[in-house]
Amino acid sequence: CVLRHDVAWPRHPVFGWPEPPTWPLEPSLALLAAIARRYLHVPSDAPCTITPSAQGGFNKVYAVSAPAHAAEYLIRVALPVDPHFKTLSEVGTIEFVRAHATKLVPRVLAYEADAESSELGYEWMIMEKLPGAILEEHWSGVGLEAKIGLVKALVGVLARLHDHSLLGIGNIHADSPNTTSS
Repeated sequence: CVLRHDVAWPRHPVFGWPEPPTWPLEPSLALLAAIARRYLHVPSDAPCTITPSAQGGFNKVYAVSAPAHAAEYLIRVALPVDPHFKTLSEVGTIEFVRAHATKLVPRVLAYEADAESSELGYEWMIMEKLPGAILEEHWSGVGLEAKIGLVKALVGVLARLHDHSLLGIGNIHADSPNTTSS
């Protein structure tokens, strides 16, 4: 296990504000494939390919291609910006939204919220990849009626979430008493 205490938080050379952190090591594609095989139950003799898909300031996302599975999956790897709680909160929030508002969010199939005990050396989660396109890339071509319908659908999701108030301020995660009070 490689500890991630060496994450660098550079500062802008002129203005001094914090820049996005740098990854001390790239996540190992071989280890990501081994994790995917284990949790998606892909046999060792079946193909399982990991391909970089997207990257943000604190996360890297990889597509998992396993022809033995009809579904598509993603593995999200995170820098330890809020160790344990970032991943636990994301998993908890996804499950909360699935349970109380809409099934149109991916199911989380497995995760590791402790980078220090992870063979990868980072926190990670495996989730379903839902079909569809990136709205931002198509927004200008979407008609007004479709935009209105989308906004109404989002308001419906938010209304269902509002019906399940939380017990306090903070993150939703498995170890927290901050769950629904329905």
